[in-house]
Amino acid sequence: MPHTQQLLNRVQAMLDEPREATAPSLTAPGKGEARPTPGGQVGQVGAEAQEKEKQAVAERTKPHQDKAANGKAATEEAANEEAARMAQEMLQERGASQQGLVELGARAQQSLSGDPAILKRDGILDVYVVAHTHCDPGWLSTMEEYYRKDVKHILDTVVVALEKNPSRRFSWVEVSFLERWWRDQGESMRQRFRALVKSGQIELLMGGWVSSDEACTSYMQVVSQMSEGHRWLEREVVRDAKDRPRIGWQIDPFGLSRVYPSLFSQMCFDSHTAWRISEPEMKAYMPAHEVEFVWRGSESIGAASDILMHLLPWGYEAPQEFLFEANSGKKTMQSPKNGARMLANNFLDRSKSYESSNVLMWPWGHDFRFKDANVMFDSMDRLFAIINANPEEYGVRVRYATPSEYFDALHSEGISFPSKSKDFFPYWAGPVNWWTGYYTSRPTFKRRLRETDNLQKCAESAFVLARAQSGEGGDVEWDGMFDALEKLRHVQGVMQHHDAITGTMKEAVLTDYHNMLDGAVPPVHTVLAQSLAMLLDAQWAATPAHVAHDEEVEVGSAFALFNPLAWHSDRFFCVRVRSAAAVVVDAAGARPDQQLMPVWEEHGKVLSEPHAGVYRLYFRASLAPLGTHVFFTEAGEQEAEVSVYAPGMDGKARTGLQADGFLVRGAGDGPPEVSNGVVQVQHDEHGVMQAVVDLASGHVTRLRHSYWTWVGDPKWSNQYTFTNKGGPSQLVDYGTMRVVAGPFVQEVTGASSGIAVQTVRLFAGSGTPEVVDRVGPPPRGVEMVSRYDTDVVNGGHFFTDDNGLETVCRQLNTEDSRVKPCGNYYPSVYAAGLMERCDGEPRVVFAHDRPHGVTSLEEGQLEVMLHRSALQALGNGEAMIENYVAEMRSWLVFRPADIRERHRVAMQLNFEPRAVVWAGLSRSEWAEGGAASTSLALAAALPPNLFLMTLEQYERGSDQVTLRVNHLVPAPEQWSAPLNAPTPLHLHQLFASLEPEELEERTLSLTRRAESCERHHWHAQGEAPHEWMPGAMVAHHSEYVRETQLATVLLEPLHIRSFLTRLRPIRY
Repeated sequence: MPHTQQLLNRVQAMLDEPREATAPSLTAPGKGEARPTPGGQVGQVGAEAQEKEKQAVAERTKPHQDKAANGKAATEEAANEEAARMAQEMLQERGASQQGLVELGARAQQSLSGDPAILKRDGILDVYVVAHTHCDPGWLSTMEEYYRKDVKHILDTVVVALEKNPSRRFSWVEVSFLERWWRDQGESMRQRFRALVKSGQIELLMGGWVSSDEACTSYMQVVSQMSEGHRWLEREVVRDAKDRPRIGWQIDPFGLSRVYPSLFSQMCFDSHTAWRISEPEMKAYMPAHEVEFVWRGSESIGAASDILMHLLPWGYEAPQEFLFEANSGKKTMQSPKNGARMLANNFLDRSKSYESSNVLMWPWGHDFRFKDANVMFDSMDRLFAIINANPEEYGVRVRYATPSEYFDALHSEGISFPSKSKDFFPYWAGPVNWWTGYYTSRPTFKRRLRETDNLQKCAESAFVLARAQSGEGGDVEWDGMFDALEKLRHVQGVMQHHDAITGTMKEAVLTDYHNMLDGAVPPVHTVLAQSLAMLLDAQWAATPAHVAHDEEVEVGSAFALFNPLAWHSDRFFCVRVRSAAAVVVDAAGARPDQQLMPVWEEHGKVLSEPHAGVYRLYFRASLAPLGTHVFFTEAGEQEAEVSVYAPGMDGKARTGLQADGFLVRGAGDGPPEVSNGVVQVQHDEHGVMQAVVDLASGHVTRLRHSYWTWVGDPKWSNQYTFTNKGGPSQLVDYGTMRVVAGPFVQEVTGASSGIAVQTVRLFAGSGTPEVVDRVGPPPRGVEMVSRYDTDVVNGGHFFTDDNGLETVCRQLNTEDSRVKPCGNYYPSVYAAGLMERCDGEPRVVFAHDRPHGVTSLEEGQLEVMLHRSALQALGNGEAMIENYVAEMRSWLVFRPADIRERHRVAMQLNFEPRAVVWAGLSRSEWAEGGAASTSLALAAALPPNLFLMTLEQYERGSDQVTLRVNHLVPAPEQWSAPLNAPTPLHLHQLFASLEPEELEERTLSLTRRAESCERHHWHAQGEAPHEWMPGAMVAHHSEYVRETQLATVLLEPLHIRSFLTRLRPIRY
């Protein structure tokens, strides 16, 4: 994205400071980054730079000049000199006039090793110019603002420009914007657009609802937003299989996850294109011709997860001189022949980093470009004509193309490529520019999106079950309910954008995102409530309300809990009530295990003030897989004795708690033990956790907790980057402690420095303590972190999860002094932990309720970033100031049996039961109404390593259902055996009273039958020679499920199997 003047001022200030010599950055312009110079040189100016430019131009064109007639040599030399002069003049006009300036974050081309790069080829380079634009659905402006001022004009004028010349091409990515434009168009314009797609002039590139972030998104939401984009394209635009998206195009996210090649391969994609990997890696790849490589997404899936990766070392922006909407582009056209020379030189420069000797893909575009597509294409046509009139002179032939055309041409060459099987985190754009802060930025927004994931999964599943069991009859507004679900899918799709879930947008855009959620979420609450009411045949006039865990329920009400997971759920659910004389009962009047707890008002270091008249009521809810169970809140006396130890509590609070039936312990009594018979939490006199004990084995795991703060570098403390200035400081000003203990729930709480409070909570029968951190507001320019010092000898090894799917071992980097602590942070979506070696079993794991940045800087230590506030802005001109308290939950997993099932534990934390409440409806009224008290959906629970990922209606007005199941455990995790083994699933025996009909296996985004997917197979270096073969996808490993089969599928480790089916009541 274009840089702002504010950022340039900061960069200039940094350049003016004395610093150690550093190599100039390889990255090209993006958010807050400078742009490459026209002839391919870094922005050095002055006489020395001009001379180097002249030499470089001559060097670049020499192999091609030798092929031309000797009589043309003088003419070409003069043209090169004029092109160099023109390039320097344009650069100076843009204001980069300081002697020796190297713009941070900018690169077009430079000497990589001190030796001139020599072209390998003898022929003419065929250049595929890909016209494109990158449109963020919110960043500096809201999505709607961007649409009205930019996107509308882009699509309007592109259609006209392409119709003028059938040789022109254009590639479009963001389906969310295309759908918004589509709503404004009549059928005539829609048909014109479809015709351009059908003719191949417009390529639907990637086809997701957005270009999603790769660090903070879950794999489920990535699949969802891609599927929504593909589904919309199938419905509105695509009329031929060849027009479906088959190329990934993640050109702006801030680091690359290895889950994406795995997911894209399962969507039947051929290739993938991206930009942002760290500068040292890009520097190493370019001279080795490794910017194109076969990328293996998963060791568990193997070759079926391979895809060709094409990196863009110069970013996705074309040099400004060829973006003819800009003033610098107008300068180019004052001398088209010199412009053609500069363009050809740029082609030749870039080609030196790629393996192919014959073809080059050259992206032509940038953020929100082509608002006047006629000017852009008309100007470029003139340069193309000059070059193509004499390709021997310029050494190139050039044409408009789509990425698919380029990759098809590249594939036909039969080249062998290097292979890699890693992710590319963290992203490092310069010597002090580690993009690791956004893993944590805006934690409450990240949490809201995770909660919406849970609501979406509950409502989608309940809707499918209700519709399948109720049939098509009656007066139910099924289409209206589906519309509400679809709207939330689309809004959640926008939230996966790389400037949404990352928290890197401006405040006004953040407000707009919240408004979008506020509009989409309540109707889905209603869908969930109506669906559960139908499943229970609870046909009361009043529509029930929706509540989540730890929300208020009126005493004297009925409420139904729905379990969105395909496993049994036996855990404590929490509702808030406004009476100490309240109990929970089931339809028979039986009381499940339950316990009333005070709600506390936290004021800095004082942990002793209960919130008068409000209580947490925890009760054990045993729910069947995808099952619903009805409970009631009634007046009654609690039987569980609960003791409170809070030494700083005043007399009024003590009296109030005693009146509510709590046993208040005095300071002389000492705190009660925090133990549930399975696990014991050991703490110090401040209430700070020190160790956890597995009572069955007696094993003690040291786990000393502390809060720390990092102070960011004042120049690089922003929403994207975390760059520490010096070491961290521990928050040691402890406050009073508090222990609350009863037979079913125990908790210990300690506070630090008035801005950080941790509660560790145990539930009866559970071996995974719940850890609640309440932190903030963070001071400006400060990162707040939790540290856990353990007795694990990890040797710098720890793990995070790419998008919540792939477990990735990390190794602390202490060899490169430039890395610093901030460069050792990695993103974690669902879980992170410590291990003694990369092929060893994790010893301590934290499953968390939102994305975090995680590292291990000392032996046996796990550090989790919780909250942050910035001093500066990067790219958007607005500092991120987070002036609020954030509360977050984690589950601590440390017993070996639980660690083997840590993937399931993380899902149970993040996909909790949801409740709908009939306020004021008594148990007797429920019985008189004839409603059921339970609803069962599945015949049996899935194995702990299989996850029912998707159960949702496919399309409006259709009864087709999307069913996805995935294996959660990686094959290399031998310590998890047998959970890491292939596992069968009998689809026709999955549901209790429903059976799937017309079952059909599909690719991951559902656009193709699985058996019809044939991808390009890319030869990896060292691979045995063979004839052309189709690239595999996951389903190639087993028989496809067809509608005539009694469907039994074998889920291999980390595989996702996707189906379309219709669910019908079983006919006995």
